[in-house]
Amino acid sequence: MGNLTRQAREYFRACGTRGGNERRKRLSAAQRTHIAKLAARSRWATKTAESMLLQSIRLESPTWSDPVYIEEILSDGGMKEWTTLYHLICEHPFGEIADALEHVVLSTHIYGATNLWKAILAGLRGII
Repeated sequence: MGNLTRQAREYFRACGTRGGNERRKRLSAAQRTHIAKLAARSRWATKTAESMLLQSIRLESPTWSDPVYIEEILSDGGMKEWTTLYHLICEHPFGEIADALEHVVLSTHIYGATNLWKAILAGLRGII
């Protein structure tokens, strides 16, 4: 777009501003806040969730949505991995990762972790 005239750039900028204002009017304050938080988190994040994976004992290529990996996180992970898991399920409390966490906490008992994560998940889903 570097080859555009000044007049064309101003026209496109005005169109973008008009579209942004229309979108702002359609969204609620809570939706705008949520979008801003996601944008800030991605803008300031230094590591992705995939780069923060704990080395798995049983899996060659662990993923956050795998219940086996979630079980390893709950039993062997530290605060860093638990924080990452918390942020992932906060973003999508009914998503694939939250479903894998629910499967693990309902089918296993990890001392001190199972009840905690059941309560966290229930709170994020609005069950409590």
